Amino acid sequence: MVLNGFPILILGQERSFGAMLASAINDFGGRPIGPALTVCEGMSLLETEEVAAAILIGQLPYQDMMSVVSTFMTRGLPFVACIDSPVSDDLAMLLPNLATVYSTVDPINVLAALLQQASPDRALFKKDI
Repeated sequence: MVLNGFPILILGQERSFGAMLASAINDFGGRPIGPALTVCEGMSLLETEEVAAAILIGQLPYQDMMSVVSTFMTRGLPFVACIDSPVSDDLAMLLPNLATVYSTVDPINVLAALLQQASPDRALFKKDI
């Protein structure tokens, strides 16, 4: 499978899109962690589960967004923010390399963006031959 059991945290308040992402992760051989519907639940899962990458769904309040992104970056977790509209100017200045996709896109596109962040050369997801 493409994701080789890769554990991916899904964090965000959009329950139906989170479920679609979890299903897509399963379909491609990954292991969805969540969806966590609150920041607190997501941070708890980071402490109790093996997580190799993350998908943040929706634009959180500024402080929550900074806290979550900072935690992901400190842990070296590749992630994408799946949002409805462009990030605020101040957030864009603080996080110029924030990988974003629009939440109305197909979950496959979100996974493709995440895989690009996690392994730009795709070596992480190549099967042993």
